[in-house]
Amino acid sequence: GPLFHNCVALEELVINKSAKIETNCFVNCTSLTKLEIPNYERKVEFLVTQEDQKVIEQFNYVCTQISVCFDANNCKSKLVEFTTNPNINTKQDAFF
Repeated sequence: GPLFHNCVALEELVINKSAKIETNCFVNCTSLTKLEIPNYERKVEFLVTQEDQKVIEQFNYVCTQISVCFDANNCKSKLVEFTTNPNINTKQDAFF
């Protein structure tokens, strides 16, 4: 599975800019106080899940690709994938 999934005791994580990051990588990383991940102007361009997004956005990153599963208990693969315009900086810009 994803490398850092359920690492509840993990406090700091710095990932190399050339690293490939999988979906569900940050799920339940609830103790993080520092997160540095590949980005361009705080925009994360790798595919994330809604659970990853919750963790990533706490560190002022904006996720540009979000995989959505409408039944998280039974979903084994993504059902919908959203990609936002790279000029969008906030959720409000994207959806309102």
